[in-house]
Amino acid sequence: MTSFKRRTDLDALRGFAILYIVGFWHLRGYSDALSFLKTPATLFLTRLVLGLFTFVSGYLMAAQYTFSDGSQVLAFYRRRFVRIYPLYLAALSGFLALGLVELQSVIPAALLVNTLLDVHVMTLWFVSMLAILYLLTPVYLYRFSLARTALLTGALWAVLVIVHETTDLVDPRLPQYLVSFVAGIVLAHRPRWEKRVQSGSALVACALILGVTFMLFDRKENPLQIALVDGAILASIPLCLALGQTLAGWMPQQALSALSYAGFVTYLVHRMTFELGVRLYQPAGLAGSILYLGGIVLPLTFLAGFGIQKGYDRVIQRTRLPGRPAERASGVQALETDV
Repeated sequence: MTSFKRRTDLDALRGFAILYIVGFWHLRGYSDALSFLKTPATLFLTRLVLGLFTFVSGYLMAAQYTFSDGSQVLAFYRRRFVRIYPLYLAALSGFLALGLVELQSVIPAALLVNTLLDVHVMTLWFVSMLAILYLLTPVYLYRFSLARTALLTGALWAVLVIVHETTDLVDPRLPQYLVSFVAGIVLAHRPRWEKRVQSGSALVACALILGVTFMLFDRKENPLQIALVDGAILASIPLCLALGQTLAGWMPQQALSALSYAGFVTYLVHRMTFELGVRLYQPAGLAGSILYLGGIVLPLTFLAGFGIQKGYDRVIQRTRLPGRPAERASGVQALETDV
């Protein structure tokens, strides 16, 4: 690991992304009164938010890690495995127990190949996709080269899209979010670019691109639409970075840290907590749905995410596993949860 100064704006963006998915986008599935939340605009925004999360993940990986030999790569994989896989597997087991995932999908999901095989796994597909992107991280960061990164990403994107178009394999969201993940890696290695893309003229241009891509957006999964969403995600990044700085200045530091820290596990468990919540009590009407799901179940979900993450971190620390969050690099404490 390299020295890394914690960035509150990235904490804010990651927290916002999780809050949007957990506390807005997925709520529509638990009450008919909230079905209006699904519109072309919110679907488009959801693609951008997920792209934002993968961008932040790629940025954090590039900002915290460098690779010069095989032992460092193995150490990185061990750390990622410990931080992600046991919690992911526990969540997958909970999904199966609650009937949220089909039995035939469990093995591909457990092996983290469901997005490669285009096997549908509700919500958890995003985590297994991130795991594949983390597997690629050392390839990008080993003696980082911008030209090699561009060529590799273009080749991977083309291969994945062609395989998707010609076979029943590859979830189209994998090549889609590969681009935003790599964008995070590139921007972490080119900090001057970050300032340039946040200039006034650049922000106006990005807003115009977003407007055009939204008008052309539909739910088709052809290469043109995949590329269109990729362009929209890239155009949204400068605007999101500006938003992150605003949120970081507005939200209390402690709240930002807690939201970012609990985000990963909250994402893993929120389908289960909401499912259990509506099985216990099914709210009626718009006001009742907002009060119950948003005012009671959602806060309890974040508390559960925070508590589970804290307990898991204590287990890691006591067992001295490589994913422990208190690891230090060059005297600078790393992010508690850099998933």
